[in-house]
Amino acid sequence: MIMSLTVFLPEAMATGGDNLFEALAGKVGANYVEISYTYSSTLSGVPVYGDGLLQLQGTSYRHESSGMEVICDGESVWISDNLSKEMVIEAAGDSSLPADPATMLVNLTSAFKIKEVKKTGEGSFEYLLLPVNTIGIRECKLTISGSSANPKLETASFTTSDAVVFNISIKSMTFSAQLRQASFFKPEERTSSWVVTDLR
Repeated sequence: MIMSLTVFLPEAMATGGDNLFEALAGKVGANYVEISYTYSSTLSGVPVYGDGLLQLQGTSYRHESSGMEVICDGESVWISDNLSKEMVIEAAGDSSLPADPATMLVNLTSAFKIKEVKKTGEGSFEYLLLPVNTIGIRECKLTISGSSANPKLETASFTTSDAVVFNISIKSMTFSAQLRQASFFKPEERTSSWVVTDLR
């Protein structure tokens, strides 16, 4: 999986930043990952702020942010609005949330190619990533620091196809080789008061 990244690396970029990107992709792919973050955006002219928690393992994840909960077991996606008690279930490849940070990291090594890398500080690099196929995201930027043994994702931003920009600041990111059971990436039972729409 990581070897496929080298196809997209610019020839002029020989060492440094590429090692951090590969190292981060490798750790995300091989571990259970928890990411706590804050985000900001502007929707219909209104500034929007919030925070979230992403728990990721391979193509499965749990993502909570601002009253929304998105759970994926790699095959199905459950999108829950806990305030209105509504849930939509979709096939994983058909998810209507292309701007979900989880989908960005799940597809990091297969859905994006590196367009540009620039050094932003001592041991810190910014990557401009472009989608290989149409996935609802126009471009993505990641800032990674640290070392190849301990890469750190500092910030992320992505621009959707309709030009909405989401800026993410990472509060904490932890890796664990202790993987979660498959049941962890399934939603809890919903009561009859919930409205559930299954689009699979």
